[in-house]
Amino acid sequence: MSELPVKPDTLTVKPDTPVHSEALEPLNQASLEGVLCKAVKIRVTPAGRPVARFELEHIARTQHAATGERMALRMTVVAIGSLAEACRRLTAGTRLLVHGQLNQKRWIREGQVRWGRAELVALEILPQPQDGEESESGPSLIEELLNQSASGQPN
Repeated sequence: MSELPVKPDTLTVKPDTPVHSEALEPLNQASLEGVLCKAVKIRVTPAGRPVARFELEHIARTQHAATGERMALRMTVVAIGSLAEACRRLTAGTRLLVHGQLNQKRWIREGQVRWGRAELVALEILPQPQDGEESESGPSLIEELLNQSASGQPN
């Protein structure tokens, strides 16, 4: 099975690289914009890789055409490796755009497959302007981290 075209340590998909092909698995891409609900939790795996987890809340600004309700969603986001390290700087209330893939934990109990909650595994995290700020696309958190490492600036 082919791997997605992802740089191994940065976990950032190149925007001009097609992520889906008929030769690969069915498409699994997701983007979610929302507000970081509370502090990022970071742990380190036994292999030494950092893993960040946080909740992102999205509330639609407009009403859904069919139901008349504002759509709302709270999703767990998982970031791994260098991207997890970059998440240390995030604070509650920060507006983010996360690009990644959906994943759902599963296990077998008493011969039955059980499914956990779905989560968004981040490939790229982009800070977004807060309400009232000008909208401009800035570098992703991982790009900022890599730029700081290259220039010798502290985090």
